[in-house]
Amino acid sequence: LDPRVTMTKPLEHEHDFGSLLAPSGRATARPSPMAQLLRKLLQPRFSAEKLKPHAKMAMHRFQIVNSKKATAIKAQKKEIAALLAEGKVGKARIRVEHLIRMDWTIEANEILAIMCELVYERVRYLAASPHCPSDMHEAICSLIWAANRAECPELVQIAKLFHSKFGDEFYETAFQNEARCVNERVLQRLLGGQHLIVLVMLPRLVDPVWRGLLRVWQVAVDGVQRHL
Repeated sequence: LDPRVTMTKPLEHEHDFGSLLAPSGRATARPSPMAQLLRKLLQPRFSAEKLKPHAKMAMHRFQIVNSKKATAIKAQKKEIAALLAEGKVGKARIRVEHLIRMDWTIEANEILAIMCELVYERVRYLAASPHCPSDMHEAICSLIWAANRAECPELVQIAKLFHSKFGDEFYETAFQNEARCVNERVLQRLLGGQHLIVLVMLPRLVDPVWRGLLRVWQVAVDGVQRHL
């Protein structure tokens, strides 16, 4: 046989490989059954035995983070008051902005810790539910949304477990907050809001804001109390 004839002869059953390997320059309309199977096998599976300790560790993590931030806030209160007394308004403004963000983060962390506790207490209920329970929908969506925003690596693992449990569509909807399912206070506190805009964009309103903060903090510094 002429070898050239053999080389140019089309391969038999070439179409059988079309569902596994698409020819160069041609895209398949949807993933092949083999690709779908591989994706399903490689995706981490939901495990109640993993979710429960992660939720517990997240609760402890939030407590540690909040304790450190509360200590830092307490130390900065008198520093801000001293800067105001010395007339260093620019430096004081920067300190106040950062301090407000820390205070808001503490509040958001407290809410997220309560949600983690809810997951911890009802992990068996979650494992037995084929879909996200309606009475836990906001908590689960909020934890997924906050996973990459909160200072809690355990929350990332919790979000991954929810992803494997409830699927891609639910996860993406919660992660993007497309259905407005995230707790409103957590959303506002982690994203920031109008309070900081007032401090930066409207200097004429800064003094009343600072006076209010000093009253709340009960900071007594010479040269500041007479302006309250």
